[in-house]
Amino acid sequence: MKNRTKLAFVTGATVALGSVIGINIKSASAVTLTWTLNNVIFNDGGQALGSFNYDANTNILSNWNISVSGGNESTFPPLTYTPNNSETNIFDNVYLFGLNDDSLRQIRFEPISNLTNAGGTIPFNPASIFASECYNCSPFRAFASGSLTAQAVPEPLTILGVSTAIGFGSYFKRELSKKQKREKAKA
Repeated sequence: MKNRTKLAFVTGATVALGSVIGINIKSASAVTLTWTLNNVIFNDGGQALGSFNYDANTNILSNWNISVSGGNESTFPPLTYTPNNSETNIFDNVYLFGLNDDSLRQIRFEPISNLTNAGGTIPFNPASIFASECYNCSPFRAFASGSLTAQAVPEPLTILGVSTAIGFGSYFKRELSKKQKREKAKA
């Protein structure tokens, strides 16, 4: 009986401590996902490739590397948007990457739903008048297809919970095995 009381106390204390640590870690951590462009084709036959990082908690875009090529290259010559030559902005659900020069060239993505820290695959909004590559809206080339994909990262609380469960499972299995050996020795 004494061992059961001790075990109950240890279990309760571990769960309580894990919850407090998990809540503090979760509230203090930012989740930045890498969103990758998939099958992004413009209506002129050009394409866009690359990725960018986005944290839905802070609404910040970072680390972008988006290359465009093909299609009407006389109006839209090949280009790679990066933090070295462009800046970002977010308007409602439009994610904008614009050059830092006088050309006002920009590429804008509008998925059908907001990007979140849950990841997944989100197609572009085909009816959007904002999703395009353009020079301050004219001339422009719209997207014919495309989506964004990101993999969610397990939260620290999830990792802590799984580790605690494995630890308790191993402990209980050893205790049960010891108890069975003692009972067998008495019989």
